[in-house]
Formats: sequence, C-alpha cells, structure tokens
Amino acid sequence: MQSPDGDGDFAYQSLPVDIAADGMYTLDFGPVDSRFNPTPSPGAPFALTYDLPSDAQFKMVVEGGGTLVSLNGEQYYEAQADVTQFVAPYPQFSAWIYS
Repeated sequence: MQSPDGDGDFAYQSLPVDIAADGMYTLDFGPVDSRFNPTPSPGAPFALTYDLPSDAQFKMVVEGGGTLVSLNGEQYYEAQADVTQFVAPYPQFSAWIYS
C-alpha cells in the first residue's frame, strides 16, 4: 500500500509461507501498487527495508534484489530468502517490506 500522502513510500506484507527447515524460500510481497518500481531511474533514491518477525527461531537473510512477478493476475515483488540456523518451524511466516 502507498502512504496516504502519496509521497512514494510503500509497505507490503508477504504472502504466508511455512518455514520448516534450513534452505531457500520465496517471499512474495504485495500485491504491489502500479507505481511501485523496484528499479528506479539511475540516481533516483530508492531503498527497501525488510521487517522480519522477531519471534522466528532461525536466521533469515534476503538475497540481493527481487523482481516483479504476476500471481493470480496481480503484481508482487518477489525476493529469495536464505534460512539458516533453523531451530523451530514457523507456520504461515510473513514479513514486510518498506520503501
């Protein structure tokens, strides 16, 4: 969703995914607004912040940049996340991105 004042800031929650072991997981954030652009023009300021739940019993690192994908006719920002040091499952894990 875009901020109410339309200043270009966004916040998107990922679709839930079950984290069951160490490994790579796909996080799909959105659906994203049509004005969301993860690859803005050169020189344009843009940064994404990932907010992960603090109660997870594993380490998660989001790998590099993501891409826009179409899921069920809507656009999502998709990123790969590497889970390590797994201790316990996290059913329906969900994270947020902010720009």
